[in-house]
Formats: sequence, C-alpha cells, structure tokens
Amino acid sequence: MSPAWLGPLAVAWLILSFLSTGVILVDLVVSKRPLMAVMRWAWPITALYMGPVAIWAYWTMDRTVGSMASGMPHAAQHGKGTPQEAMLAAKQEQPFWQNVFKGATHCGTGCTLGDIISEWVIFLAAWQFAGRAIWPEYVGDYTLAYLGGCHGRCGQRQSSAQTGK
Repeated sequence: MSPAWLGPLAVAWLILSFLSTGVILVDLVVSKRPLMAVMRWAWPITALYMGPVAIWAYWTMDRTVGSMASGMPHAAQHGKGTPQEAMLAAKQEQPFWQNVFKGATHCGTGCTLGDIISEWVIFLAAWQFAGRAIWPEYVGDYTLAYLGGCHGRCGQRQSSAQTGK
C-alpha cells in the first residue's frame, strides 16, 4: 500500500504539469519563434511529465538562445547569414549538457507518443496474447516508441541537412 501523501502529491504534480504544458503552448503560439518542428512538439510533451522543470528548460535552453528580441538569433537580426545558420551558431555556443538534454527531450517525445498511441490501439482493439494484454503492450510500446524516437532523431538530421550543416 502506498503512503497517504503520495496520491495528493501525484494529483498536484499532474495539475502543475498540465499548467506547464499550457504555458509553453501559449508561448509557442504567441512568440512565433523559429524552432525545429520536432521541438514544437517536444517542449509541450516534455512538460506533461516534467512539469515546471520543462518550463525552466524551455526558457533557458531554447527560448533564450541568442538575442530573441525579434524572434531570431542575434546574427540573423544583423544580416549575418540566414536564421538557420544563426540558430546553428547559437546552438554550438550552448553548453554540451544543454544540447544533450534537448536531444534526449525530442527523442523522448517520439517515445512518449509511440507509447500513448500503442496503448490506445491495443486497448481499443482488445488485443491479447495468452489471455493477457501485457504481451502486445510490450511489443507495441517498444516498437512504436523506438520508431517515434528514431523519427525525431532522423527529423533533426534531415533539418540539419537542409540547412547544409
């Protein structure tokens, strides 16, 4: 049996997480800043499980990269290269741990979406093996999470290839 305080703590964290997701979504819509497409999905989904920590990460790692006065990094504001080149330069200026964190975040987004889709499909289709749903869930969750994570990673590589970097 779980401790009595665990239930209310979980509910409070879920409320904070949904509010955090809303804050990030509103900022993404209002600011219209250039971001990799996968990161427009990654930050709100990350906030679903990291709550206020995701807001901090979003503001410190993606929102404030370079000078964001006009929604573009500093070099692009002054006509030095394209916005994509300026964002790449700003990314290279970030500490290594921030680049790793963001990479894990968009990979985790693909995994999260894969898990959610798999669970709903298996539930709605009532799939079972040997009388239990756990086996199709293992296979479905792993497969779709893996493919979702690869799609996020490959999407990043494709967008980097399009900018020539």
